Amino acid sequence: MTTRGPLYRPISSSEFRVVHLLPGAFSDPIRCVLETRPSSLKIRYEALSYQWGDETTTKPISIARLDPPTPSLTIRPSPTNPAPSKWPTTALTALQASVTTTYAQYRQPLQILTFLVGTALIYTTLEFLPFDPPDWVPRLIPRRLYLFALSLLIGGAPADVLARGGQLVREVNRTKPWALLASPDRRLAALALALPSAASAGDGDGDAGRGKGEEGPWYELQVTVNLALALRYLRLDKTVRTVWVDALCINQGDAAEKDEQVQRMDLVYANASGVVVWLGAYHGIAGARSQGCEQEEEEGGECEHRAQIRDAFRLIWLVSGWRVLAGFYLGKEKKEMLQKARPGMRDMFKRGWWERLWVVQEVALATGPIRIQCGHYTCTFDNFRSALYTILGDASGKAELTREAAPVKRLSRVVKDFQYSAFHDRESETTRMVSKGLAKLTGFLFREGIPEARFHELSFAGRLQRILLRTAGHFQCRDDQDRLYAVLGIAGGATAGNTTQLADVVRYLSSFSTCTVIAKCMDPYFKAYPDSLKLKIAGYAIGFAQSSWANYYDIRARHWTINRPEYAVTRHREVMEAVAGAPGADPGRGRVAFFTALARYLATETETLSFLEAASCGEDKDEGMPSWVPNWTRAVSSEACDFASRERKDLAKDSFGFNEDGKTMWLVGRPRGRVHVVRSERDTASPTEQLLEHWLALPAEGKEGIQIVLNLLAAIMREMPDSELDEAGVEALSHCFKLIQGLLGLGRLFLQKQKETLVYSYDKTAGDMGFLKAGEAARGDYMVFVPGCFHHLVLRSLGRDNRWKLVGLVAMGTDRTKQAGCPASEWDKLLEERAVFRYTLV
Repeated sequence: MTTRGPLYRPISSSEFRVVHLLPGAFSDPIRCVLETRPSSLKIRYEALSYQWGDETTTKPISIARLDPPTPSLTIRPSPTNPAPSKWPTTALTALQASVTTTYAQYRQPLQILTFLVGTALIYTTLEFLPFDPPDWVPRLIPRRLYLFALSLLIGGAPADVLARGGQLVREVNRTKPWALLASPDRRLAALALALPSAASAGDGDGDAGRGKGEEGPWYELQVTVNLALALRYLRLDKTVRTVWVDALCINQGDAAEKDEQVQRMDLVYANASGVVVWLGAYHGIAGARSQGCEQEEEEGGECEHRAQIRDAFRLIWLVSGWRVLAGFYLGKEKKEMLQKARPGMRDMFKRGWWERLWVVQEVALATGPIRIQCGHYTCTFDNFRSALYTILGDASGKAELTREAAPVKRLSRVVKDFQYSAFHDRESETTRMVSKGLAKLTGFLFREGIPEARFHELSFAGRLQRILLRTAGHFQCRDDQDRLYAVLGIAGGATAGNTTQLADVVRYLSSFSTCTVIAKCMDPYFKAYPDSLKLKIAGYAIGFAQSSWANYYDIRARHWTINRPEYAVTRHREVMEAVAGAPGADPGRGRVAFFTALARYLATETETLSFLEAASCGEDKDEGMPSWVPNWTRAVSSEACDFASRERKDLAKDSFGFNEDGKTMWLVGRPRGRVHVVRSERDTASPTEQLLEHWLALPAEGKEGIQIVLNLLAAIMREMPDSELDEAGVEALSHCFKLIQGLLGLGRLFLQKQKETLVYSYDKTAGDMGFLKAGEAARGDYMVFVPGCFHHLVLRSLGRDNRWKLVGLVAMGTDRTKQAGCPASEWDKLLEERAVFRYTLV
């Protein structure tokens, strides 16, 4: 048994734990209660997204275990609650059973009776009300006939209301939404008073020190400094706060439970009522300075760093919501606020949270509000993103700030691409077709190529490949295999299940149609009593209350626990079975077998070789890793990611396959020349070679400029031979040569700025060469074009059985050809001409 054994009892796959953070002042010891809950029982909790920090430096917290609630929700006596409280479920259950049995026996007669009674009641009500037929009803139809037809039309409404009311009663009795009000505050208040204080608890024994009280033991648990600070700042003064924290809610000492619960983390974040992003205290998570600032916090002071963070959050408040409209009129005050906010924003940009891979899933799967917290200050994720671009727009030309904000911008773009949106669950087929058409039109107008497919319309494998390419090399994780596990939930997507009857009632009351019905019901009274001041005031009050509630529902109430559906994250099994069933490995545990199986899965399911953009190119730390298999630690350019996500209806399909050993892949590609020279900018090259490199390094516009100047020189020489050149002609030639020299100088600067190897060849089939983006290249290597890859492959022959090794990726061709890909008709022509060859990669 681990040292955590007494605190953590075994849980099933359908259970999860939450932590109730007991209230207290900032300087009070941290005390929390660990509770196990079944997934079927709704509970409001916030999921914490944070960076663990240094695990060698820890702080103690006091934690107690609370057993699962009994069905009767009994609360034990305490000084604040002397009498036990038990919900009267027995009588309600008996009444429910009686009503259900009676309704099942006489269902049809009861429906007919309720229809007749409902029709009579509606007709009688409309007859006595000043309700006249609308203008579109012909005048020949009597009022009573119109009211009778209307009563027959809606006469079934009472029966439907009765049936739904019965379902609502049964649901409320089963789900017990009042448990959300009674728990955790009431039971935890009793528990906190009944248990002995953490300071006097037990005889400390590592992290298992405890002392027994009336309700159970307190345990001392060691957590990282950053988590201890997070709990301290998240704690409320007078109210219990329920959170989910992986370090506390998962038994880190039980490997089996850890593996199982980590795979359910996507469900935890998808069903959380909100996600709190903890960036750290005012000094980040560093020990001494952070604790110094914490000491000032206890004394009620404010350190310099807290003032900087405060100014940053003031800017975030200023540029969010309706206040952004007033920003145009602030003038000098806005500039001063930007100057004050810059140090605090830069400090938050440097926090390590932005570069963690797991946080992408934690934020992208959030279906509730996402709040960023640094110290005591909080804001929404969207407002922080607005402030980011505001301060970057004001700091144009300041490379240092732009470089520091690069991780924040990258995470923001990735989350925006993959973030869950209820729009994808609600949109109709017509809306989907219109939005898809607009996306295609935008793609053709602004990208001059094939539009990028919408993420939620891709297959599971397509979504997974797109996420892997977007996150490759940019985010950090401890285990290499987490490159897959940390993004699986995003690929599966959060799907909303059925909502409860109670949630439907709240939503109907908050809908626009309800407001319309209320307004229509009030119209006859306004027409009958147009001068009644009380009636007008009542109408205005009802309209104001209804509109206010509708707005509040959209912002807050729809995130209430009783209104939220249960979200499911699906489609994990197919890829998990693929990597677990890797041949020649110990159930997928080896790195080589794991990543090889993942590459085969992506290639087979997506029918493309786009994953080669992240190939290891023989540079993996494991010598047994095939050169074509990505380990997803190599960064992929945004252009290559966009190309891999394009729709491929009219493009050539990749031809490839795998041999029986699983580590060898064959593909069909078009050779584009043999590498003759590979150079970076260096002094040992001859002047002629340097000029050639400078010319090759120029963009297409620069090369066109040199060609225009050369054409001008040729025209001058034709018009004026050497014997007839005057002073003006010599000066014109001098200017032309200087212009060519200047353009080549730009090529030299561009080559130095790129700091990448320039690959080119003297072969005529090579076309435009470019820079080596990954791996290496040497004289004698071949460059091969594959339709599904943005870059060309650099292959090296192994000299036996047509076996090749992928050693690099090189950017070739113009931007238009790279963005557009290879049309199917052109590829078919190359196949007929036998201009393509088969390569076996190992």
